[in-house]
Amino acid sequence: SSIPAGPTWRRADVDADADAIVALQRAAYRGEAELLGTDALPPLTETAAPDEGLRSRLRALGYVD
Repeated sequence: SSIPAGPTWRRADVDADADAIVALQRAAYRGEAELLGTDALPPLTETAAPDEGLRSRLRALGYVD
């Protein structure tokens, strides 16, 4: 009997994935901001610019199906 392969993980390519990560982050924090009655959450204004915000501090792993 063979054992099925498990999930594959890879280091996120921040340059390639930054825009998608920022979009997901903003969607999540937009919901949080609505619950809190504010739009002053810093993650709502971060960008994917190379010298600021997300790319300057992100090290992530992503699931590959």
